Amino acid sequence: MACNFEFFQYKGLIGEANLRYARGENEDAINLCKEVIRQAPSYAEPFQALSMFYENQEDYENRCEVLKSIGAVKEQLKALLTMLRGVHQPENEQKKNEWVELAEKIFRMYFASGHLHSARRALSNALVTCADHFKMEHFNLLLELQILTKHYLDVIKTLNRHCGLVFNNKIIDEIDLEETESMELTKDLPLDILSKLCITLCTKRAAAKKVVWESADEDSDDEELEFGASSIELQEEYRLLRLTCEYLFKEQRLVELERICFTALTSPLFRRKREICREIQFITLEVCLAKGDSYYAYNLARGLLLRHNLYKKRVWNLMIQTCRQSGS
Repeated sequence: MACNFEFFQYKGLIGEANLRYARGENEDAINLCKEVIRQAPSYAEPFQALSMFYENQEDYENRCEVLKSIGAVKEQLKALLTMLRGVHQPENEQKKNEWVELAEKIFRMYFASGHLHSARRALSNALVTCADHFKMEHFNLLLELQILTKHYLDVIKTLNRHCGLVFNNKIIDEIDLEETESMELTKDLPLDILSKLCITLCTKRAAAKKVVWESADEDSDDEELEFGASSIELQEEYRLLRLTCEYLFKEQRLVELERICFTALTSPLFRRKREICREIQFITLEVCLAKGDSYYAYNLARGLLLRHNLYKKRVWNLMIQTCRQSGS
C-alpha cells in the first residue's frame, strides 16, 4: 500500500513539473524532476520529463547526461549529433576543442556499438575542421579505425598530411602510392602509430601481389637485387618491423601479423642482409605456430633445416613443435 502511495505521489510531482514547464517556470519544473530522481532513482518518468525539458531548451549537454544515466544510448547519440551540428564551423579555440570532444564522444559510442564506419566518419569530420586540436591519441584512434574498415589509403593520407610522413610525390589515389619512390618520417611518432604505418604499407604491398614466401630462401648475389629508394636505413626499417610484430603479437592480431611477416619475407631490402632475412624466417615460423598454420610452419622449418646448418638446433625445436601441432 505504501508503495502505491509513493508511486502516485511521484506521479503527481511529475504532473506538477509538466504544468510548471508549460507555464514557463522552467527552473522549478527541472528542480521538481531532480527531486523525484533523488527520492526514487529507479523511477523512469522524471528522467523522461527532464530529458524533454532539456531538449526543448536546446540544452543538449544536460540532456545527454540524463539519457546516459538511464542507458538510452540511441537517444544520447542523437543528442550528441545535434550538439555537433549546432557547433557549425567552430571559429575560436574553445569551440574547436568542444568539436573534437564531441566527435570523440560520438566515436566512442559508435565504436562500442560496433558501428565502425560511423565511428571513423565522426573522427574524420572533426579532423577536417579542427586538425590543430587533434592529439596523438585522436590520430591513433582514427588510424585504428581506418585500418579496421580497410581504408588503407586514408591511413597514408592522414599520416602524410598531419603526422610528418613525407613522400617524393603527392598522394591522392592508389596509383600515386604505387608510383612513390621514397618516403621520410619528419616527426617522432609513438610506437602505436608507427606500427599502423607498417601494417598499412605491408597490407598494401600484400594486396598488390601474391606473396610467394619460398622466394625469400633463394640464394642470390646482392648486386642482382633491386632496392627501392628510401631515406630509412635498413637496420631502422628492420627495427620498425620488429616493433610492429611485437605490438601485433601483444594485441593477438595474428592475421595481420602473419600477413606482414610473409610480405617481409619477399622484401628485397631485407634480403640484402642474410642475417635479417633468416631472422624474419624464424619470426614468421613462430607466428605460423602461434596462429596454428601447421602447413606453412612445416615448410618454413623444412626450408631452414635444409639451408642453414648453423641454426639446426633452433630449427629442430620449432620443427618438433610443428609436428606436434599438426598431429594434434
